[in-house]
Amino acid sequence: MSSASPPRPGVSPLPASLRRAPWPLQAMSGHSGSSSDSDQDEVALSDATNDYVEQEETAPSDSEAEDTTRSRRRRQRIHFDVEQLQTVYHLPLKTAAERLGICEAALKRICRRNHISKWPYRQLSSVRRRIAELKDRRAVMLAGDGTNPLNLGTLTLLLTTSQLAALNIEVSRSIRLR
Repeated sequence: MSSASPPRPGVSPLPASLRRAPWPLQAMSGHSGSSSDSDQDEVALSDATNDYVEQEETAPSDSEAEDTTRSRRRRQRIHFDVEQLQTVYHLPLKTAAERLGICEAALKRICRRNHISKWPYRQLSSVRRRIAELKDRRAVMLAGDGTNPLNLGTLTLLLTTSQLAALNIEVSRSIRLR
């Protein structure tokens, strides 16, 4: 029985220098047990090599097929400059990505490329809240007509002294009832 197996399609045969001998002593001596076996091995190897060369000529190689599929799958790189990103800074990251038609990871990658370390939505929201508070305070100061400001979280009410006194009475009653 010959040690050479028939070549499998798509698999290149190993060169003689890389093939292992079935017995370690044969590898050291440099020849196999009988001359007829070695002749058969050489013929089988040459046939397999010829078959492999013919397959290469008729069908495209695996690497060429992979290159064409990769080029089909790879999309063009999306380029956004800072001015385009500024139009969606007021939105959360997820909403901004949807508006631009890309995924969140791509938007983060674009931001890193443009040296934007953190999406500015939260900072802008904080600034917006501060501006609203300052406007409320300014309105109170400009009113100056005997009204008193009552801050309820983010809401500021302008109440006259009598309205403020009535509200204080109502609040104290509701606290006593509990």
